[in-house]
Amino acid sequence: MNILALEPWHSGTRRRFLDGLATHSAHDIRTVTMPGRFWRWRMEGGGVTLAQKVRSAVVDDGFRPDLLVATDMVNLPAVLSLSRPHLDDAPVVLYFHENQLISPHPPDEDRERAYAITNYLSALAADRVVFNTQSHLDEFTEVLPQLLRDFPDFTNMHTVRDIRDKSTVLHPGIDLQAHDEYAGGRTTRTPRATAPPTVLWNQRWEYDKNPSGFFRMMNRLDDAGVPFRLILAGKHFYEQPEEFEQAFERYAGRILHYGYAEDFDAYSRLLHRSDIVVST
Repeated sequence: MNILALEPWHSGTRRRFLDGLATHSAHDIRTVTMPGRFWRWRMEGGGVTLAQKVRSAVVDDGFRPDLLVATDMVNLPAVLSLSRPHLDDAPVVLYFHENQLISPHPPDEDRERAYAITNYLSALAADRVVFNTQSHLDEFTEVLPQLLRDFPDFTNMHTVRDIRDKSTVLHPGIDLQAHDEYAGGRTTRTPRATAPPTVLWNQRWEYDKNPSGFFRMMNRLDDAGVPFRLILAGKHFYEQPEEFEQAFERYAGRILHYGYAEDFDAYSRLLHRSDIVVST
C-alpha cells in the first residue's frame, strides 16, 4: 500500500513517531513535512504548503497514494480542498497526538477557539480518526460538546457521536532495542536498597507540559520526607516556567542532571539511570 503521511511539525516526538512508522511499516510511506516551528502558522496556513507538496508528490513524482494520513496540526479541510483532484478517492486517517480543545494554555491567556475548531473540522473531514491513548479519545469527545454549545445556532451536536463512532486508538511505537547498548551505566539495586529512587521528567520545559503539576507532586513527597533524586531533561528555551528555577534552588543537591540531553546517546543513558519516568 502507498501511504502519503502529512506532518507540518516535523520535530521532536512527532518526528520520531513518523520516521519510525515509515522505517518499520510494511507499506511504502512517503512523508510530506514542514519544519517544527511557528505552530500557530502551521495550523493556520500550513495547509496551503502541504497541499502543494501533495501535488508535487503525486503529479511530479508519480506517487499514487492508497491512503492519506495527517496529524492533528494539519488543517485537513484546507489540504483536501486544495489537493483532492490529485488524491482520487484515497481514504483519509487523522492521527491525534494532542488536540487544541484540551491542551493547556498560558494562565494569562484565553484559549484560542479557532484552533480547536480546526481540530473539530479535521476530525469531521477524515474517514477514520485515531488517538494515541484511550483517555485522549475520551477527553476529546467529552469536551467537544462544550465547544459546540458556544455556537449561537446549528450546533450539530450529532457530529460528536459521528466522530466517536469512527475513532479508534493506536499507541505510538517505541524502538526499545535502540536503548540496549546504553544500559551499562545502570546501577542495579535490590528492593531493600537504601539509595533513593531517581525520578526523570523528560517533557518540554513549557507551560503546556504542566511542570507546575509535576513539581507540586515532588514538593509534597519532599514535605512528607520521601527521599528521591531528580533528572530534569526536557528541551527548554530562552524563557521557561519559573518552577524550574525554584526546583533548582530547592533540590540542587539531589539533581543529577539539569537541562536538555543533546543527543540520543546522552538521553538513553539518563533513562537507564532513572527508576521512574513521569509523563505529564
